[in-house]
Amino acid sequence: MSIFMQGLGGYIFPLNPLKVTIPEAKKTVAVVETYTGAAVFQWSAFLEGTVVELWWRWMTVEQYEQLRTFYLAVTPVVWDQTNSKAYTVLITRLEGEYVEAGLEDQAYRFEVKLELNIRSTAQPTPRTT
Repeated sequence: MSIFMQGLGGYIFPLNPLKVTIPEAKKTVAVVETYTGAAVFQWSAFLEGTVVELWWRWMTVEQYEQLRTFYLAVTPVVWDQTNSKAYTVLITRLEGEYVEAGLEDQAYRFEVKLELNIRSTAQPTPRTT
């Protein structure tokens, strides 16, 4: 049995995140007190602007540097979440602690957090498993 690997901007993660926020449409509601009660404003649920966080306990420096390249590019990329779901996203945060395990070629990033802001749905990249 094969496991689908997530990807970002055409790059397939060698190690999937351990935790991922589920992309769900969010409904906006605002309540403003008035002199005689309250005014309620609400809008339909929408996916755009939803923040998603991906978290890894550790990853190689090479994987982190590839993600950093996308982060610094300041352009939207496609995040392939599953075989059937993909989103155009902006990367709004990337951080992870750098640790060397004795030798420089054995360096890792720990507690890596990647924050994505969903801009729209996208076509998933066709892949064979």
